[in-house]
Amino acid sequence: MQDVVTFSNKIKYLKLLEEIAKVLKLKKIKDNDSVLVIGLGNINSTPDALGPKTIDNLVITRHLYLLNLLEENFRVVSSITPGVMADTGMETSEVVSEIIKLIKPKFVIVIDSLASSSINRLNKTNYLNTINIRNLLLYIKYTHEFISKENEEKQHTYEEKLK
Repeated sequence: MQDVVTFSNKIKYLKLLEEIAKVLKLKKIKDNDSVLVIGLGNINSTPDALGPKTIDNLVITRHLYLLNLLEENFRVVSSITPGVMADTGMETSEVVSEIIKLIKPKFVIVIDSLASSSINRLNKTNYLNTINIRNLLLYIKYTHEFISKENEEKQHTYEEKLK
């Protein structure tokens, strides 16, 4: 995968990091609070692979913490790429819900792709929100249900045109 970062995008990236830092401070998230990073999407579909590809570039530390191998100035980071229902047979929200119950992170970061019908919109939008876990799970569930239904409708329309 080729790096498409431009100077303009680097500035946007740094601004996004600043905004994330502000949110963490506002929510009183400490430097040593644990985080679960969720990479939503289908690794086998380029437009939907942002979440899983991002997870591949994280430094995961929870296992080191559990083995007492983690130095003090590291955050406890866990991650999951729950996949898509077609591959797992499970709702993403169900998988995420159980993992959150099991590892009890102090906060969660979800990375997902936003669909666009215009190539001019690619790499232009970052969405940052602070919501509680229940609303997060509802967001994951209903966003993916909506996308699935929308794709089914498009597929049906496409099949009708082929007849």
